[in-house]
Formats: sequence, C-alpha cells, structure tokens
Amino acid sequence: MNARTTIGLMRSNECPREASSKPTPSSATPMNKTSSSFDFHAAPSLTVADDTQATGATEPSSPSARRSTHIHNACPSRDMSSGSGSGFLGAPHRLPARGDCHAAQQQHVAALLRQCQRPGRAESPSPTYEPCLSSETRRRVAAHVFIMDKVVVLFTGRPPQISRRHVSTPLPLDLDDQELFGSEAAIAESVRSLDENGWNSKDGLYAATCLRCRLLIALLRDELIEIAVGNWKEASTEALLQLKHRETEMVASFPDSVVYRDGEFDDPLADMELLYARLLIKLEHLQNLFVVERLLSRRGHRDRGELLTTSFELVSRTLLFWTNKDRFSMVRAGFAWLVMAYATPSGGILCMQLLKPSFSGRHARNPKITRSSIIQQLSLLIGFLDWIGPNGPNGELCANCSSVIQLVLDHTLNAPEDERWPPVRLDTTQLDFNFELFDTFDWLRPDTPL
Repeated sequence: MNARTTIGLMRSNECPREASSKPTPSSATPMNKTSSSFDFHAAPSLTVADDTQATGATEPSSPSARRSTHIHNACPSRDMSSGSGSGFLGAPHRLPARGDCHAAQQQHVAALLRQCQRPGRAESPSPTYEPCLSSETRRRVAAHVFIMDKVVVLFTGRPPQISRRHVSTPLPLDLDDQELFGSEAAIAESVRSLDENGWNSKDGLYAATCLRCRLLIALLRDELIEIAVGNWKEASTEALLQLKHRETEMVASFPDSVVYRDGEFDDPLADMELLYARLLIKLEHLQNLFVVERLLSRRGHRDRGELLTTSFELVSRTLLFWTNKDRFSMVRAGFAWLVMAYATPSGGILCMQLLKPSFSGRHARNPKITRSSIIQQLSLLIGFLDWIGPNGPNGELCANCSSVIQLVLDHTLNAPEDERWPPVRLDTTQLDFNFELFDTFDWLRPDTPL
C-alpha cells in the first residue's frame, strides 16, 4: 500500500479541461518547498450539497454579501471549536457547545478526517494543470482539512492526524470565487494574471488569498507541532531558530493586501470581513512565534524579551475582537475559540511578568509594554473571558482563567509589600491546558517556584 494518504471529496477525479496539454506554471506552486500534498481521487463524497440543503444555506444575492461570505468561509470563526461555526464551504455544522477539548468535539473531527482519508493513489502536481471550479474546490477543502487538524492539536495536545510529509497537493490558486464561475477562456486569462508564486496581481484579498496564507502558516506549524508533541529534546536550538527565521521570512513574502496595520479600526466604514481575515492571519503568525519561543525556553535558550513581546501582541490583537464586538457580529460565535487559542495562553506570560518583573519602565523591544499597559490588557482580558460565561464553549476554563488573572491583579495592585504569592484562596484553582506549551499558568502549582 502506498504510504501517502488520499484525501477525497468528490468522485470525479479531474475537470474536463485538466487533460489539456497547455501548461500553467503558476498552478504548480507546492504547499511547501518539500512539495508534499493531499490528493482527491475517486474517494467517498462528503455530500456538501446535501449539507447545504439541510441547513437551508443560500447564495447571497448582492456582490458585497457574496464577497463577505467568501472571505468568512476562508477564515472561519472557528475551525472546530465554539459549537456553531462555518463548515468547509460555508455550510454550518452545528456542534454541541461543550468546548474544544470535549470528547464529542474530538470525535466529530476524527470522524470527518476518517471520511476524508483514503489510502492509495498519491499524485504529484501536473505541469499541464488547468484550473476549474471543481479542481480548485478540492484544493481548498484539502487546505481546510489540514488547517483544522492543526487547530485540534493545539487544543488537545494530541499528535496530528495529517502530516505535511504526506501532502503533495499544491496551494489553491489566488483566484476570486467569481472568476471560477467564468468561461474556460476567462479562467485561463485570470490564471495568466497571477504572479509566479500563484498570488493575484490585483491587490485583492479573496477567500483563496486568506486560505493560502493560513495554509502556509499551518504547514510550518506542523513542523513545530512535530517537535512539541514528540521528543522536543532532540530538536536543537539552531533548528528552532531556523524555523523562527523561516516563519518571519514567509509572512514577509505575503501580499500587502493581507497585512494588518495599526489604525485600521479607526475607519468607521472599514470592511470588517477583510479586517477579520487580516487579523486572523496576524494572530496565526504570532501563535507560531509563541510556540517557537516556548520551545526555545524549554531548550534553555536565553530569552531576550521575545516571548513577552509576542505574548503582549497576541493579547492586544485578540482583544480587538472584544473591544469591537459590535462590529464583529458575523464572527461572534467564534469568540470563545479566539480568546482561548490566542489570548489566554499569552495572558499567563503577562501575569508572570507582573509577579516576577524582568524589566522596569518601558520594554526595550516594544516601548508600548509597561507595567501599566500589561495591567490594562489583563483587565480587558478578564472582561472578555467573563463575557464568554461559564456556560459557553470552554466556559469553565474561561471562568477559571478569569479568576486567576483577577487574583494576580489584586495581588499586584493591593497586596502589601511583605505579602507573598500565591494567596491561600488560589489553592483550589486548577487550569487544565491539554497542549503543554499553552500551559503558561504552570506557576500556579505549589511545586513550581516563581
């Protein structure tokens, strides 16, 4: 049996035009430099059409509504987490709101992956590939499956079910959804307008643009996860620093249209779907850097403040969803996932900074980081966690995190100088992070000195 894995969605294994001999250089862009990939050949159907009918989903009528839906589908508010989020192609899958680490959630994802996986015929990218709606949809679904798997790993701490080593399907082309509904000649013209790496040259932020960025970040995250859930002691400091460098260089090569810039929320007429896409890509990049810094810390690498600056930025960027929650109504169902995935683990680092300061005044790497600004960010984070409520997804963990952060702020602001940490009332509080690198509250344990 072939060692590769075939991920399948449709029984038809190619578009009518894909047998053409006309080459499309930009379509052969691999997922990564090692050219690994999924394949979609003669595999059982996931019956996306039936799922759409069952949920009553309809195509938005206006162009602006279609654009917003397409961007949202490429950047779902949660990949598997909050209990009511976007499916692969926009059809919502209603899951129990029990949290990301609940067994029911894990069983749902495992069942989905089993249905998608099919051992056998792997295929390398074709130099004569000509894109169509069917083939590009298969590539996009493959990307969603891979990204979802990495999200599950970070919440459960379990090894990934799909590895980049068994992936060879190229990135989806950076084409607008509407272009894929055009004629054969129109699609060919759109493909010719792409640059040599498959990005659009119109400075557009499409669903495919966002998906390509998230997939590239997820591919590098797979390398980090491989180290984190495996024998991390075998990974050298030099290897981790090289991964950090690759992450930075990769994100720097992304198109300008996906770059989030400070001040974008100042525009009251800003397109919130586009802002959401940019902000999510930024957070996923920062999360990779956060994992790298935590691994480097394990290896005894000297921290020059990078972990604190990354954590502060993760918290402050995630809180933009909370402080602009009325404008982010279209993704509010995913807030429980966003706060637990990005802000809370980083909040543990900020708490540690208050309890055991490593600098005074302003931070040398980021002048915005001061004792006052850390307290402000943690205060807002408490509000975000309390807004989720104990009955929401990840509710118990959110409530416990909020209680711990409040105790840290009370101790920092109100405790006498001679009062030592931790307070007695902290003894019954326990935070259970399944992914060990996210357990930044390990200083709560009595056997862990500050």
